[in-house]
Amino acid sequence: MSVYRGTKLGDGLIVQRAKSKGLGWTICQTFTKDEILLVLEPLLKRWMELHLVTREMFHPLETDDAKGFYTVSIQGKRLEALADADAPDSIDDAQAFASALRETRRIVGADIPLGSAIYFEQYARLLPTVDKEDTDARMSDDVILGRWLTGGVPISVKKLEEVGHLMTWTSAERIKEIADASGIAVEFPKQETATEQAEAPKHELPTEPFKLYGRQKLTEFINDYIIDIIRNSEAYARMGIEFPGAVLLYGPPGSGKTYAAEKVAEYLGWPTFYVNSGTIGSTYIHETSKKISELFTAAMEKAPSVVLIDEMESFLSSRDYSGHNLHHTEEVDEFLRILQKAKEKHVLVLAMTNRLDDIDEAVKRKGRFDHVVEVGMPSKEEISALLKQQLAGVPAEPDIQVDALAKTLEGKSMADVAYLVKEAGRRTVKEKKERISQDTLEAVVKGIDGGKPKRTIGFQTGTAGDE
Repeated sequence: MSVYRGTKLGDGLIVQRAKSKGLGWTICQTFTKDEILLVLEPLLKRWMELHLVTREMFHPLETDDAKGFYTVSIQGKRLEALADADAPDSIDDAQAFASALRETRRIVGADIPLGSAIYFEQYARLLPTVDKEDTDARMSDDVILGRWLTGGVPISVKKLEEVGHLMTWTSAERIKEIADASGIAVEFPKQETATEQAEAPKHELPTEPFKLYGRQKLTEFINDYIIDIIRNSEAYARMGIEFPGAVLLYGPPGSGKTYAAEKVAEYLGWPTFYVNSGTIGSTYIHETSKKISELFTAAMEKAPSVVLIDEMESFLSSRDYSGHNLHHTEEVDEFLRILQKAKEKHVLVLAMTNRLDDIDEAVKRKGRFDHVVEVGMPSKEEISALLKQQLAGVPAEPDIQVDALAKTLEGKSMADVAYLVKEAGRRTVKEKKERISQDTLEAVVKGIDGGKPKRTIGFQTGTAGDE
């Protein structure tokens, strides 16, 4: 059935655009912003046979290629395909859908698939658009409701905690009320007792201490505020310290922030989840906050685990800069809400940024990121220590002048230092030599470009009393 912009209906209604369509149906908007449902006769007859609609609800419409029918939705009432539906914006909106789901099930029974139905709020109906033999739409009602409540995430409403992560504007209790209104039984997740928590499997840490070669102060911080708390969790728990708080590492590109965070994750040996603007950024409203929640939910299910957040300023920039960008505010609020939950579930959050001033102030407060740590460019002494560690693991001449090389590399990144040894090793093999020599190392140093200017070397933490 072909309906185009400008198609005239009754009562002076003129089609402006089609919003969505499927086999035998189309939802259009008119120039007066009315929502119109157009349907071909076979599908309308099926709805009538299911006792979901009556013929009187529809007006006849003939086009050049088919005969169909249309009905008008009251403005302010939803008329939409479930696959294209926006998340509810109020409890009343959610309750209305839940009631429509329950009433439709009462009428049609359990065998009719509703996963690809049309929600017609005005008549409190979900109108199925596929035959009952079509398995593509056989989504269970608990997933139908969960997907609608979250604006598109196919998750069962029975997973109250996960749905709650996506519905930041309401509580788990209200979500349960919505589910009850739909006829779906939902229970709050069972809380672990102290005995069950004590019997949970423990993840043993390596016996050797954690060490970042060349970064003594950063090593001490990580051992004191992360590793020791995890290693001696029972003793810290008596002091009310259950798990390490989130850490934000900031400093110039090449200072070794990401390297340090990855080494912590490697040392712990826990499942690790990576976040950056490429993995969760989106131009679509609500999409970024959904991705944030989904990733943290996965991390909590695998806990204890680590979440590494790179380029944090790209999606948690200050809300003062976003003007009237309300969905950016939603993303920041969602992150703040889920950060505390992650700590409770034993998810260690380590974030990195090159632009600390661009991060929203609420994100940097205690209770969100407990520690804000500066990671400066490596000093000559730090470079020397890393070089010695790198060279100790490969065949090298005993007379390597490490301190002289470190002086030449001062102001460059830790990545440059690591590259130096690897590239020297490659050239040594290519030249059919047995050991890395001073000459080979110096030749590589001359070829390293992109070095950063010298910077003030320092290490600061947001914890009072630390240097």
